Amino acid sequence: MKSRSEISRREFLARTAGAAVGVGLGLDLARGGVGSISTPVHAGEGEEVRGDMRYRRLGRSGAMVSVIAGGGMPQALYPTAIEAGINYWHKLGNWRPPEALTSLPRESFYCDMVIDHLEEDKATEQFESGLAKSGLEMIDFYKVHSLYRNPEAIKERPGVLKAFEKLKKQGKTRWLAVSQHSNTGPVVSACIESGLFDAIQISYNPALEEESRELLALAKRHDVGVIAMKAMMGGPDRWAAGGEWEKKVGPHLGDGHSVAQGLLRFALSAEGIAAAVPKLANFDQLTDALAAAKRPPTAREMSALTAFGRAVGASYCRMCGRCEEACPKGIPLADIFRYHMYWRDYGEMEYASHLYAGLARERSAVGCDDCGRCQRACPHGRQVASLLREAHTTLA
Repeated sequence: MKSRSEISRREFLARTAGAAVGVGLGLDLARGGVGSISTPVHAGEGEEVRGDMRYRRLGRSGAMVSVIAGGGMPQALYPTAIEAGINYWHKLGNWRPPEALTSLPRESFYCDMVIDHLEEDKATEQFESGLAKSGLEMIDFYKVHSLYRNPEAIKERPGVLKAFEKLKKQGKTRWLAVSQHSNTGPVVSACIESGLFDAIQISYNPALEEESRELLALAKRHDVGVIAMKAMMGGPDRWAAGGEWEKKVGPHLGDGHSVAQGLLRFALSAEGIAAAVPKLANFDQLTDALAAAKRPPTAREMSALTAFGRAVGASYCRMCGRCEEACPKGIPLADIFRYHMYWRDYGEMEYASHLYAGLARERSAVGCDDCGRCQRACPHGRQVASLLREAHTTLA
């Protein structure tokens, strides 16, 4: 049996084309394979069902988005994803969308663009460049991408928000969003309470469930939409068929249901989460995501995944930012660990190295004097200093 990484380009394209036909006929894309009898879609409270996809309201924006968001996929996957009902596209402007997407009626889908600069002119320049690359006239969500180191920065560094207001007045974007990878709780709470942001994107998985409850409840009270990222707790090597995670959790997920499907269902079961954005780099990852969209997890699955999250929690970085707060050199530890995750788990070596190379030398691992404060500050007992050295060895 071929592993996921061993599927040839010819076989991949053939399977993708077959899947597109399968979706159009209402056939199941789960592990039973294209052509099997369709699995019914289970609609939850407040959800819409269209074909084989569920849709939820993304907070006060009112956008009804597919519970699975896509983006940055191989072009051959787009017809299948679109046919399956995915209507939210992540990080448009970072990649050039194919004609299969841009030829659709503009009102039929939503998209966001990440902004990586706090300065007004640089944020505007990045948006305009991404808009031109996208080939669209408007991007729905202008998303501030993990730029705030602390809650105070929202008011102290308003340039990125001023750029949004100008672009919104010009009709080039509609809603303000934020995604956060470090010091998430305090920063995102402040974003929600500011009343400025219409949507947030936060990490959510079994290892983060307990600490995310208050954030989700706060977002619900303010009617701020939530999209979950990092639902998979790492890249496909961790939850691939035959891997360690499948051996531990797979028996509790039912016949034919993968760990990837279980983790996505877990994220989508959280009250307040409208959608999840998984990595969709090949046919199997897409079919897993589409299968996960059809139904909520069973009580048995939830129990197994919750226990699994607790078991691996000590080895999973929450990117809470406590280590950064303790570092006297101001090294952006959470960012570096995220870059390392891109390399190690997602196979995005060039991108990860580029991000790391963009750090000033003194803010990279080179600036660390091994004082140990970061490690003592970690509430989860991770070996922060050694992990920083490992990340530097890989990324540099």
